[in-house]
Amino acid sequence: MGVLFTGHRGFLGRELIPKLQEHADIKVFEGDVRNFSELYKYVKANKVQKVIHGAAKVARRNKVETVQDLEDNLIMGANIIRLELPTLTFCSGKIFGSQFSIDGLTESQAGDVYPSDFYGQSKYFFKSITRENSNISLCRFFNVFGVTEAKDRFIKANIVRYLNKKPMVIH
Repeated sequence: MGVLFTGHRGFLGRELIPKLQEHADIKVFEGDVRNFSELYKYVKANKVQKVIHGAAKVARRNKVETVQDLEDNLIMGANIIRLELPTLTFCSGKIFGSQFSIDGLTESQAGDVYPSDFYGQSKYFFKSITRENSNISLCRFFNVFGVTEAKDRFIKANIVRYLNKKPMVIH
């Protein structure tokens, strides 16, 4: 059974694919997930039966988001839904709205506040659209880190700062 992992060049892909390949036939699509025709042809040709959707234009504190990022994320998400395959996708704490503290919030409150940032908005819309879709499972995580993450990401940057006897930086 082929499992398509979108976003294979991103952090989650670099961290998860090597482990998943030990147990499953992981496929990676080198094309543009926003192009449904190409994506659909790839899925059919490679006998993909399930999807792990990790592709996203991700918000970073050192990268200015644009409305194009929101549009790209929504198009990718819509194309994954259109495949009508069992899908695991990743959500983010950004769905709670980065304009407020998430301390003390519960999972049932995800989506109660409309996020102010484009990445959070894309996660908000995807959760709303897929709420009744039994083919799609959402996995939410907070501050995931690993060996291959960028050196300026929160956890890795602060571990390095700690090792160099410098104070943590929290944005």
